[in-house]
Amino acid sequence: MGMAGHKITQEKFDKYVAIMGALLPFGIMLGPSAFEAIIALTSIIWIAAQIKFKNNSLKTLLEQPFIKPLIAVYISILISVLLNGGGDKGYLHDVVIIRHLLFIAAMVETSQRFPVFRYLFYGIVAGFVYALLNIAFVHIFGFDFMGKPLTRYLEKEKEGVRYPTMIAFYTLFFLTWALFDTTQKNKVRALISIAAITGLCFLTLFHIRTLHLALLSSILFVLFYFMLKKKNYLLILCGIASLTGISYYLYTTNNFRNLASVYERIFIWKTSFLLFYDNPLFGAGISSYMSAITELIQKSDIKPYIDPSGIQWHLKENIYHAHNNMLQILSCTGITGFICSLWLSIVVLQSTFKNITSHHIGFISWPILYFVISFAGFSIYTGWYLALASFIIVCVSTKNLTPH
Repeated sequence: MGMAGHKITQEKFDKYVAIMGALLPFGIMLGPSAFEAIIALTSIIWIAAQIKFKNNSLKTLLEQPFIKPLIAVYISILISVLLNGGGDKGYLHDVVIIRHLLFIAAMVETSQRFPVFRYLFYGIVAGFVYALLNIAFVHIFGFDFMGKPLTRYLEKEKEGVRYPTMIAFYTLFFLTWALFDTTQKNKVRALISIAAITGLCFLTLFHIRTLHLALLSSILFVLFYFMLKKKNYLLILCGIASLTGISYYLYTTNNFRNLASVYERIFIWKTSFLLFYDNPLFGAGISSYMSAITELIQKSDIKPYIDPSGIQWHLKENIYHAHNNMLQILSCTGITGFICSLWLSIVVLQSTFKNITSHHIGFISWPILYFVISFAGFSIYTGWYLALASFIIVCVSTKNLTPH
């Protein structure tokens, strides 16, 4: 009797961890308070279970391919902040990044006993539905479910960035699944296709160039991948034709013809590389990036970027991030952090393309989407984007795990 009660209680803890972790996409859309609370609660519940049942999880975790590179990445961050100081945000900003490592560890370790991925899948579906309903609501009534105004969705920050990014990941997941999972019935594939097309339509409400390019790149990659795998050249012809049409439409809009932000980013990229050049081994630190790059600009004679029309682009301050995650990692944690991050990326890719069956097919579009967005978009060290990276790692690391 005691053993049965013990088992049920352990299962309850595991279920709570799985449910909380699956809510992370909702939290990302709702904002920092929500997703940080979800990450914290997931970790706390898991740690409480470890203490209560005296689980020896370290050995189990170290057997998982993700954990060692994650620890290496975190150590590189700690070394960087110890060498460079806390900067504008303080030491704690970098130290508490461990919360994401704990979240991933909690979900992966729990998946050894409990079907965590099932809940993650439910979370993806529910998050997608919620996102579309909320966007429709805010455009109809002028405020969203939380009472926030439409203007927050029209700007390239906060909800105006988080929602389209999450919808893009959801949409590509469903689109890839619908097109290439031949094990599903036609009615099911048609329903999934409708969901994906609806997501694409909603994304036209947001004018974020980087996100549109990332979507196009991901779709093209998926088409090439399955063309080579299935020797179906009709796929790539259809894909190129449709993408050419979409690309032409996007290019003819003012959003794509206005290259001012591109020229501005070229200067930021150049300056971020110089910051890495000055701190090649361990970088300038994450929390001190902004103050370090501002100091570099002020003390160095960095030549402005001159665009084709002869206009000079030069920023004196307010460079919050590198607008390129490779340069962001190099400038913040140096070549050490970059090698550790590259190791982690390789492990993520290996797991993503391992045992691609059923709805797991949908995940193969995510790495390219994340990479292209990272090339010219958000900083990997931004709170919500780091949370998204954690969720992606959890999804691809638990999809192939079978609970004992």
